Amino acid sequence: PSRNILYIPKTHFKFEINLSKKQIYIYNTLSEKLMKPSKILEYQKKSKLNIFIEWHNGSTGEYHYFNIINLVSNKSESIINISELESLKIESSFNEKNVVAKNINNDKLKNIIIYSPLKLLMKRFTIMGNYNKHVLYLGSYPTTEFVEQCNIKYTINCTGRSNKNVDYKKLGCQEILFDCASWKYGSDKWPKKMQKLDTLINTINGHLTKGKLNI
Repeated sequence: PSRNILYIPKTHFKFEINLSKKQIYIYNTLSEKLMKPSKILEYQKKSKLNIFIEWHNGSTGEYHYFNIINLVSNKSESIINISELESLKIESSFNEKNVVAKNINNDKLKNIIIYSPLKLLMKRFTIMGNYNKHVLYLGSYPTTEFVEQCNIKYTINCTGRSNKNVDYKKLGCQEILFDCASWKYGSDKWPKKMQKLDTLINTINGHLTKGKLNI
């Protein structure tokens, strides 16, 4: 979804993640007004509660975790530009490689992680590996959000029918059609079938030298 409302239990925090405006807002649930950064810092010190925002880096495929205090400390209002997360303009507290490190497992602090909207989206896709320095995904029909957030440059559509729900040209992604059913059950003999499959595999390998690909 382009807009997510998240209420943090046992706090007065409400997060609105607006992907269309590429901003995150932090509200006070009692007043429904944007929280002052100083109030967030005051609450954190009093409650010893750390709140981290998880964000997916489309370039590396890693998830990074940002303490909201670091994101709003120099702002007059609690509005976070998503571009700051994507570009790592503000240094993340840690990434997924050390997510179970002492930053999270600290007995003196209570921690809450707001998971990236992409994590729910990614349940439909499997990372098959990194080939020629680019990620290969296997999944269902890609969505606009998936192509955009994961920076997909090529998609192999095995149904033989174009995905009309995504404007690939606008997103800078090339759709390649391959009719898997016709390939399997068609009248071609196996040598010709394998030749077609070899051609597709070579195409996939070639595209993975240029960008990320989804099948």
